[in-house]
Amino acid sequence: MSSVSLGTLVHGYTIFNLTARSKFHPFKKIPVASPKLRRLPISFVVPRLNRFLSVSAVLTKQETLQEEEENPKPVFDFKSYMLQKANSVNQALDAAVSIRDPPKIHEAMRYSLIAAGKRVRPVLCIAACELVGGNESIAMPAACAIEMIHTMSLIHDDLPCMDNDDLRRGKPTNHKVFGEDVAVLAGDALLAFAFEHMAVSTVGIPPSRVVKAVGELAKSIGSEGLVAGQVVDLNSEGLKEVGLDHLEFIHQHKTAALLEAAVVLGAILGGGSDDEVEKLRTFA
Repeated sequence: MSSVSLGTLVHGYTIFNLTARSKFHPFKKIPVASPKLRRLPISFVVPRLNRFLSVSAVLTKQETLQEEEENPKPVFDFKSYMLQKANSVNQALDAAVSIRDPPKIHEAMRYSLIAAGKRVRPVLCIAACELVGGNESIAMPAACAIEMIHTMSLIHDDLPCMDNDDLRRGKPTNHKVFGEDVAVLAGDALLAFAFEHMAVSTVGIPPSRVVKAVGELAKSIGSEGLVAGQVVDLNSEGLKEVGLDHLEFIHQHKTAALLEAAVVLGAILGGGSDDEVEKLRTFA
């Protein structure tokens, strides 16, 4: 950008002085002689107004649009991200829970675990981990553990002693295929293996963070978490009226608790500070 000569500055100052004496209004157009003056950051003192007026350099609309075209801002493709991460989770789940002895229980575990699902919880775990500086591989064991526990809750929720559902994700429910006894055990096995997988397969992370993550996950599904929501949900059957607070308690514990845990686990394992973890907890 070219500089402004002393003559130009004096000329501009004179214009402002003359305008001030003729009842100058700061929002009226100022007839500045030099076109360059309109594009330079110069401050003028107007004695009678006793204030500073600033004329700032600005890009024209055409120049701004041209710059945006040459340097477009990156756009986050949410759908592609979800599909990519869900695919990674599916592969990890398939590898983690393979068919081995005794085959029937592992078939029952895989039947519900590998079934089509959006994988929202594990993707949230991975995203939170990446947000604080971690990566997918760090969060994947915890992400799989969360999905195993979520699947356990679905198997048990569908049982005749609970909601007694016949279909889940477009397929017959687990107990309809393997029997009620095996379905209960399949859920139990997924719950136990979730913690084993997370503890054994999470590598490169300080043990204190893994222990903290395990504690968070356990709390989210216990008597003050997912189980609490399920109990209140069951006890609500037959009630003529269910208040908003009652309904919110069910949703916050039966559903939201594990969603929150997914985000918190990702932040902890990704190396997030206490402040970052709590901010993400609030977000979730």
